Amino acid sequence: MFGGFDIIQVEPGTVIEHNGEKIEVTATNAVRKGRRFYMTPDQVAALKAHPDVKSK
Repeated sequence: MFGGFDIIQVEPGTVIEHNGEKIEVTATNAVRKGRRFYMTPDQVAALKAHPDVKSK
């Protein structure tokens, strides 16, 4: 969880359907759906490594 959002780790190329639109998670594009962020393993690692991030 980060800032009240759940972080869901998915592989690049995962497609998330939101409001009838299909959005692909890529190395440079995380997808937000409601209170969830869908992110690649590299994005999750970078988020956790950032000095200002305090995850629960």
